[in-house]
Amino acid sequence: RSIGEQAFCNCTSIVSLTISNNVKSLGKEAFANCTGLRELSIPISFDAVVDNNAPAFSGCINLEKVTFTPGFGRGCDYYELPSEGICFEYTPWHLSRGSLTTVIIDDGVKSIGRSTFQDCICINNLILGDDLSFIDYYAFKGCISLGCLILPDSLTRLENAIFKECSSLNTVVIGKNLSFIGEYAFEGCTSIIDVYNKSSLNIVEGEPHTGHLSDYAENIYDLDSEWYMFLYGDFLFKQYGNMCYLVKYLGNDSVVRLPSEIVIGGTTINHYEVSERAFYMNHIIESVIMRGFVSSIGDYAFYGCTSLTSVVFERYVNSIGDYAFYGCTS
Repeated sequence: RSIGEQAFCNCTSIVSLTISNNVKSLGKEAFANCTGLRELSIPISFDAVVDNNAPAFSGCINLEKVTFTPGFGRGCDYYELPSEGICFEYTPWHLSRGSLTTVIIDDGVKSIGRSTFQDCICINNLILGDDLSFIDYYAFKGCISLGCLILPDSLTRLENAIFKECSSLNTVVIGKNLSFIGEYAFEGCTSIIDVYNKSSLNIVEGEPHTGHLSDYAENIYDLDSEWYMFLYGDFLFKQYGNMCYLVKYLGNDSVVRLPSEIVIGGTTINHYEVSERAFYMNHIIESVIMRGFVSSIGDYAFYGCTSLTSVVFERYVNSIGDYAFYGCTS
């Protein structure tokens, strides 16, 4: 149930590592200088990774993906406590802050401790599990590449400054059970455009208890709490029963191929609608290929897409909404 000191030190050919939930301790420099390591799956409760005298993952600077599994306790508090040798700067994900792009918090993980991913500047893909109920201070502060955030329905509180200075964040989905947003939770998130609110919180312009969320958002949509929001590639979808809608395109490609089908949770969805404003004022896309069965296109869906020159329908579309392609001058 333990991995010894320098057990895998300098094993530069290790690319992927999964540490079992049964492992209770990591020795000093257990995986030091494993410079080939790209993917790490580790229990949420390990604090051995931050021993500043000899961190278990010192020299592991090329991680691209980290998955947190439930482990045997709550998320570690990585707030800087020099006297105890604990600081987020010694975690393998912070050591890899120039390469880490994907973070997955598995189902079963209940909480994320303070400063866990603070200043991980390349994270652009964050998946939060359905059992997460608490995120502590500064957990994702300074994650300046994060563009879309979906908060699970299980989450009840957002503490102070959790997403502070996530300056690229443009889309936020608020889960239905969120009841508290801490002061400055979204301070400095000046790129926020769309907020989809499933909770009972009153997120409106000028409301003081939204952690600055309402100060930046251009559009705030109140949704029925039963809608399920999910990412599929670069697309944000919402689903309820047999109804499925492509809500927003989040990518930067000039040629966009809509999914021909969506497989999520073992269920295959082979028809959906393109919601109103899904590509609204997108000046990058030049070509859209609608694969599979896109049953309808909503109002203003491609409004103002000034670079759009080609639209391909692989199957018929039942209806196209008002002003759907208005202002597509190319």
